[in-house]
This record gives sequence, C-alpha cells and structure tokens, in this order.
Amino acid sequence: MRNEIQSKSPRALYNVAGLFFALFIILGGMVIAQVPLVHEFDQAIFNFLKPMDSSATISFMTHLSAIGSPSFNTVLVVLIVAGLFIFRYFREGVFIFITFFGGSAFALMIKLLVKRPRPSGKLVVDTGYSFPSGHVFTTAMIAFAFAFLIYRKTNSVLAHDITFVLAVIWVLAIGTARVFLRDHYPSDVLGSILLAGAVLCLAVGLLRQVSAKYQLTASRH
Repeated sequence: MRNEIQSKSPRALYNVAGLFFALFIILGGMVIAQVPLVHEFDQAIFNFLKPMDSSATISFMTHLSAIGSPSFNTVLVVLIVAGLFIFRYFREGVFIFITFFGGSAFALMIKLLVKRPRPSGKLVVDTGYSFPSGHVFTTAMIAFAFAFLIYRKTNSVLAHDITFVLAVIWVLAIGTARVFLRDHYPSDVLGSILLAGAVLCLAVGLLRQVSAKYQLTASRH
C-alpha cells in the first residue's frame, strides 16, 4: 500500500480527486432531487441499526459522536499543527492547517446550499442541516492527513498500513455513530467521505507538486 500511494503522481491524484468530487456531486444532486434510491438506501441502513437500540448503546454512540464533533476536531488539529511547528515540520503543519480549515469551510458552504433537513426521530438534540456530515468530514480530514504524515515520516510499511486501517476504522466509527443516533442519513456520511477524499487527494497532489518544484529549484542553486 505504501508504494502504491507514494508512486501516485500529482496528476493521478488530481484525477482521483476529480472522480471523488464527481461522485459527490452526483450524490448531492440525487439528495436535492429526493431520488427514491437515496431514500431506500438510507432507510435500509436505519432499519439495520434499529434493533441495536438500547440505553447503553445510545450512551456509547453519543460519547463516540462527541469525539468526532467539528469543535473537538478543530481543537485537535490546532494541537497537531502547533506540535508540528514546535518540531519544525512547518510544511506539514501548513498543509494540515490549510487542508482542514479550507476543506471544512467548503463543506459548510455546501451544507448551507443544499439545506437538507436532519432525519426525524433523532436520539440527540442537534440543529443545522444534514448534508454532508461535519462530524464525518472533519474526522476524515484529520485521520487521513495524519496517516499521510506517517507515510512521509516513517519507513515502516507495517506502520503505514496500520495507520491507514486505523484511519478508516476511525472515520467509519464516527459515521456509524452519527447514523445510529439518527442525526444524519447514511447518504450524508457517504457524501462526507467522498468530499473528504476529493479534498485530500487535491491537497496531497498540490503538496507534491509544490515540493517537486521546490526541490528542482533548490538543486539548481
């Protein structure tokens, strides 16, 4: 997995970003048009999770959801960036800062444009619109940005793969919690993952392109 990711050229990453974003736009259009297929998909996942309702499960999912909240993730990313700056990893710190806050602002803008109401029967009190999920999007941004740092700073293939798997599990766990609590539709979670994938691939592609130009310029002097 490490070699596959590191061998991706900026152009290849831009193509993947474009694919993710195209899928996100298609899904968003289906959500806005209230296509029955989206409703059937959402309802099937809700029905699957419904039998798991219990006070203990609801409490666990509520706490898990809190860990993935945009406010928690914002504090976390500020701490990560501060740590990177302290240890003089300025390029990586700037990369994560711009990617997280720029991507989050873009996701919020889309949410305000789509204006999808949250599901009925919520198990937690919440306000605002539903598509895409801010919890899942910001969690994905942090999880995979952190995984990318591991790829850049370590040579252990095992560490790379474990970090990537943990990042996927982390995002899916937050997404499951949000759907279980009926605070988001499953399609909200899917949309967030697609949008985060697009933003991250674009950001990594830009970082590699800038790094390559910097190294080329440095080698000439």
